Amino acid sequence: AGGTSLCSLLHAALLGADFVEERSEACQPEEWKLRDAYAVMGHNLTLLAKDLRILGGNAFAQEYGPIPAAAVLAHRMPHWVFVTHIRDPWSRFWSQLRHEMATCLSSMEALVACVDGKHEVLGMWWSP
Repeated sequence: AGGTSLCSLLHAALLGADFVEERSEACQPEEWKLRDAYAVMGHNLTLLAKDLRILGGNAFAQEYGPIPAAAVLAHRMPHWVFVTHIRDPWSRFWSQLRHEMATCLSSMEALVACVDGKHEVLGMWWSP
């Protein structure tokens, strides 16, 4: 969350980082935008790194999906750096609803369904 501001910070702080600028938003290549890049690559970190190089970069941001903790803890990612940006939880909650789950704000009943984790009952609930 806060991908745009984190992207700006990373551009300034990481001199050797090459983010894929074309077809990207907030340091996320279009192919992985709103998706878990690790899952898209079949949980294959070598493939993910090669795909990133083919796209012309060596760094990217990911707002969706978990950090591959098992690989990190097993020291299988010695050349990877993880940066975490923690945002005010309530600010993140409302931003998520406004920008990606606007259907949840259509009525009080819809909001209750979303807060209860039952957003699928709304049908087309995702609004990227």
